[in-house]
Amino acid sequence: MDFYLKGMDSRVYQEGVSAIRFYAPKGSKFKYEISIGRVCEGTKMFDTSKLVTGLDDQTALASLEGGFWIDLHFPQWEKEIANDTIVITCDIVDNMNSVASTQKVWKLLTK
Repeated sequence: MDFYLKGMDSRVYQEGVSAIRFYAPKGSKFKYEISIGRVCEGTKMFDTSKLVTGLDDQTALASLEGGFWIDLHFPQWEKEIANDTIVITCDIVDNMNSVASTQKVWKLLTK
């Protein structure tokens, strides 16, 4: 995970917007929450399996060999600084590649 205090490109993003780049290996499929202090965008799904199967070009697939990432943006993150400290948390809510997780989903769907 990388934290960019001033965003990644000052020409695109507004002043005071930070960015977090979150990495995962190819084939990953999970639900996660990332927050800065008390600011959170909610639970999201990271699914690289769709990206891999959607690529027909082998050279494009080879360029993604190292893994995948997603960028999250947090406006007004500076309000979350307390005692010269900022807390960034990443919570993996559900591993969708896990057999136990898959069974839980099927159980919910059948009821």
